[in-house]
Amino acid sequence: MVSIDHLEHATACQARQIAEAGIMTTLLPSASFSGDGRDAPARALIDAGVAVALGSNFNPHHTPALNMQTVVALARGRLGMTIEEAISAATINGAHALGFAEKVGSLEPGKSADLLILNAGDYRDLEYSLGTNLVHLTMKRGNFIYKEGQVAPLPADDFVPHR
Repeated sequence: MVSIDHLEHATACQARQIAEAGIMTTLLPSASFSGDGRDAPARALIDAGVAVALGSNFNPHHTPALNMQTVVALARGRLGMTIEEAISAATINGAHALGFAEKVGSLEPGKSADLLILNAGDYRDLEYSLGTNLVHLTMKRGNFIYKEGQVAPLPADDFVPHR
């Protein structure tokens, strides 16, 4: 077995067994909002030596969270991961879970240049940015595919207040 996806519950004993077997786990911090409300045991898994990846589990009916920035913030706030662990889990560990770590997931020579440039003074700002889009630029395979635009107010004559 290579990975356990959608892992939501594990005892300390099971975490040690997963670590000994060298199995990657994928945790979905936003999934607990629609389930029984219990959070995945990220801290126990990491402390046992389990490689952890993060995913959004996007599903419009059950988990309508599409934003990985929110997933990282939830992993920090609800799962007890450090911000460094959460970022690694969302990037290089996610690439490992999908079997693409040789091509993507980290900034290294020979890998695809996929990156985000954020409006943040420090990477640790991610843990305090739940619900805020910090993305300034997005690069995919070395090409910019998104650039943040300016939000401009409507001209006064276009504004009609609700009555």
